Amino acid sequence: MNAAAVITPALGHPAGTEPLTPWWGRTSTMLAFMVVSTIPLWFVSTPPLIDFLGHLARYHVALDIGHNPTLARAWDYEWSVIANLGVDLLIMPLARLVGLETAGWIIAALLPPLMIWGIFRAARAIHGEIPASTLAALPFVLAYPYQYGFVNFWLAAGLAFHAFALWVALERRTGLRSLLFVPIGLMIWVCHAYGWAVLGVLVGGYELSKFSLLEVRGMLRNLVKAVSRTWPLLVTLGAMAVWRSNSSGAETLGWFDFSWKLHAAILTLRDQSRLLDLASLGAIVLLIYFAWRDPRARIDPRFGLAALIFTAALILLPFQLFGSAFADARVYPFLFIAAILAVKLHATPKSQSIARKMAIGFAALFAVRVAVSAVGYVDYDAAFQRHLTALDHVERGTSVAVLVAHPCKTPWRLSRVDHLGSMALLRRDAFVNSQWDVPGAELLRPKHALGTRFNADPSQFVRDATCPSDLRPELAAKIGRLPEGYFDYVWVLNFGRQALPTHPSWTPVYADDNTTLYRLAR
Repeated sequence: MNAAAVITPALGHPAGTEPLTPWWGRTSTMLAFMVVSTIPLWFVSTPPLIDFLGHLARYHVALDIGHNPTLARAWDYEWSVIANLGVDLLIMPLARLVGLETAGWIIAALLPPLMIWGIFRAARAIHGEIPASTLAALPFVLAYPYQYGFVNFWLAAGLAFHAFALWVALERRTGLRSLLFVPIGLMIWVCHAYGWAVLGVLVGGYELSKFSLLEVRGMLRNLVKAVSRTWPLLVTLGAMAVWRSNSSGAETLGWFDFSWKLHAAILTLRDQSRLLDLASLGAIVLLIYFAWRDPRARIDPRFGLAALIFTAALILLPFQLFGSAFADARVYPFLFIAAILAVKLHATPKSQSIARKMAIGFAALFAVRVAVSAVGYVDYDAAFQRHLTALDHVERGTSVAVLVAHPCKTPWRLSRVDHLGSMALLRRDAFVNSQWDVPGAELLRPKHALGTRFNADPSQFVRDATCPSDLRPELAAKIGRLPEGYFDYVWVLNFGRQALPTHPSWTPVYADDNTTLYRLAR
């Protein structure tokens, strides 16, 4: 018998021996990536995640409104079961232990590691190991939806990967799986409805892969069989129906805007550097393209079908669904992740050499992206602290009209101050006009300035449909339109103090290069 006869064909290793786990498939490597993903937040006190700053203010009201009459006069907070509660529920007990802002920092830092862990678990559940291509999914744990501060969604989506891995693991114990996944599906839905949808797509792709969908005559029957196997998750549709029936008024708009959808694809990894972000996305798209065409790679239909379902969802979803913006754009990270996880190189010596190079390349790419993010976050934190110095001049329990420059053309690296004004609510119990008021999607309702145009988001944005280069005339007009008797301060962000408009009713009390705080003249 020659040497070739004792080679295990599927693995390429001598019979009777077990191959060593490659470095990218080891638990220690996964843990290292999880730690690395938190590095950008090591050097900041306030996470520069755009919407998260507004959410922190909401948590403050939820914690203190019961014993703070100042908050109770300006806000209404009523607990109910909605599909947008993930971090709200987690932060309540944690904030009582370590303080609200520290608790917010901890949760923001834990979301990327949670998703990395889930992605690795899902890859191992399907492939039995971690393919080298899995590392190409790492940049998406810090994708634009995370940078934008969609924390409930990101928590739910991270949990969806863990739940999917459990679904696969319980393949031979369908009774137990059905028993577990009714509450699991409901729990993820309560965290955020879109996270539940991510789980549904992953499970749907997995179940569809068991049936032939190529035979036209049996296609519908097989489709029904596959969907019926996901019934533990479909039970949550009942909760969805009740939720939506009690929350009319949330807008849905932006159907089939394909120019936006294409633009949103480019924004998927938007962070600090246009060149780096687009080059990263391009490298990942090329990997997917060549892997799906290269005979040295195998495309697993379980993730492959999930990627196709995500693509269909991207096409069909509007820009805004039930008041939640970027509904379609939020699909992109998971479309890319599913397409990446579908790829596995055949176990040949040449393919394994390619796998090693691929793993090194995408690990290095992730490290570079994290380093660039960390530098950018330090700069954000310094800018935030300068802005927030204005709050030293705001009396507790007053009302602040926040006005933020919002030009038509924004730089790739955003200033991320859209909801920084909400820190006046968190730190000074002030009423601000930058909190959301979306029926059915929010537990917090602003009561102050009710009936005016300066009651809630997006009234803080200073913008002009004609897209002028100078927004100061619109700023002056907006200050002039503030309803009389409702606001004690005007806090202007992202306008240089040079030649800012003056108004006889408002006196500047603090200014730096990009912040001006006015107080009502008394």
